[in-house]
Amino acid sequence: MTERQKSESDSHTWTNEDDLRLIHEYIRVGVPVDHLAYTEHFEKLYSGLVDKAEVPSRKDVFRRLLNLRKRGKIPRLFKQSEE
Repeated sequence: MTERQKSESDSHTWTNEDDLRLIHEYIRVGVPVDHLAYTEHFEKLYSGLVDKAEVPSRKDVFRRLLNLRKRGKIPRLFKQSEE
């Protein structure tokens, strides 16, 4: 695995450091990937990533989360029951 990875459909080049940061934000938000799309939780996750110069699009971030999940690189989170 190379340090820099770019898939054909991504417009952002992901480094291992980017992946670790994304995983950290994902765990911090604590919502499963399947329940993140178009939610305030995703916006919270995204806002934790945008303080650097090269900002990936929301689409790229969500796609990367899905790819990391498929490869088993992020922990499985379960939806908390709402009371």
